[in-house]
Amino acid sequence: MSSKSLIFLAQIFLTSLLLVIPLVPAYGEPDTAKMYLKPVGDTYIYKGCTDCKLFNQSELRVGMDALKVVDPTVLSHLAYKVVLKGPYSALLKFNMSEIPPGAQIKQAKLWLYVMNPPDRSLDLLLYVLKQEFNDSETTWLHRTDKALWKTPGGYAEPDYEVKIRVDESLSEGRSVGFLVTDYVKRVLEGSMEDHGIIIRPRVGKVSPSDFGSSSSMRLYIDFYSKEGAERSHISKYTPTLYVEFVKPTAEITLSDSEISLERGQSTSITATESGTFAGSVGLSYRVIEAPGLKVGPLKIEIPDFEREPGFSTTLNITAWKYAPPGKYVIEFYPDTDGYSSKVVEYKKAYLTVYIKGETSTAPVTNETETETETVTQTQQATTPTTSSVVETTESPTQPIQTTTPITKQPPSKTSSALTTITTVIEETETGAGNTLTIALIASAIVVILILTAYLLKRRG
Repeated sequence: MSSKSLIFLAQIFLTSLLLVIPLVPAYGEPDTAKMYLKPVGDTYIYKGCTDCKLFNQSELRVGMDALKVVDPTVLSHLAYKVVLKGPYSALLKFNMSEIPPGAQIKQAKLWLYVMNPPDRSLDLLLYVLKQEFNDSETTWLHRTDKALWKTPGGYAEPDYEVKIRVDESLSEGRSVGFLVTDYVKRVLEGSMEDHGIIIRPRVGKVSPSDFGSSSSMRLYIDFYSKEGAERSHISKYTPTLYVEFVKPTAEITLSDSEISLERGQSTSITATESGTFAGSVGLSYRVIEAPGLKVGPLKIEIPDFEREPGFSTTLNITAWKYAPPGKYVIEFYPDTDGYSSKVVEYKKAYLTVYIKGETSTAPVTNETETETETVTQTQQATTPTTSSVVETTESPTQPIQTTTPITKQPPSKTSSALTTITTVIEETETGAGNTLTIALIASAIVVILILTAYLLKRRG
């Protein structure tokens, strides 16, 4: 076989591969979202100053001070002993209600950023608090101005959530992560009350020989507090609770997908909501396709209904007596108060309404497609506020874009094999999500390649 034939065969194979790859369905997990929650409160407390309020400090300190002092109990020679002062404990609180109810948590991590590393390695233990604290009022003895800790320093915690080790090799700005997936899951499931978390040190044994020639040692680590990150003008140093989750779904289904009406006529259909979103759900709609008309030709009435998930309600649809005949498409979508489509997967429903009349249907233009009508049940939909997320989905108010058909060019004689592959793919494109269809396409490509190689070999 000549080199030209080999090149031609390779071109056919690569082109075929590029055409087939887009048709392979993505059999993966449901859409995920990522949230980066900032603390609503952070501070640290110190046993050596039982009434100090340290909420406005630039650091969150965890650990102890270590001093090497002369041991007065030894008279025969100069001896030293170690005195530990502390401990320092850091407290943080995040607003987990920003995570949509019904979200399936995949991973959660608390990220803290180093301001000053310790002089020696130490362990940090993270606990969930059993009592609420107010960071601007918290001290070693008080969790609020009017309430004492059950035990000083907030030591009445359940079993620790996670333990990590930090050491002197850490540099400023390095991140330290606590895996807190179980904690976030339990809070969202309602099996644990969320009063915040506390991070305490476990220093271990310290001997005078650890100090070398120094008389003191920093057995604590300073992390940036939210105030410290602001003062440094480095927002990425702010303590962050990173949460990755599978989006809960809010889905609208209709009892009918198409109806026909005479002008002035009314009819009713049923709208039902389902999905995994566990919060309050409303119903909204907009007309996304209609003949050229600037006045609403359809009246859609949504009666009062319970906004709990899984509601069902009857919609009354009336055609205006002067409505132009033709095709109207209405999009119904869920309204999740306080949560946007960035964190909740919206599954919409579409109703096609044909209004009968004597005149022919006017073509839909780009101008009329952008004119939408939105109505919400009992109240105007408000713009939800959420934390910054990485992944986004289509906004419920974004019009559906139409696709311009692609005109096929007649195949040339030198590309008959490629044309055959393209034709097979185009004819089965509507069923590309089916595994059997993909297998048939792949088989067709293999057969064509073998046949082409055989013909080229004979010709050579």
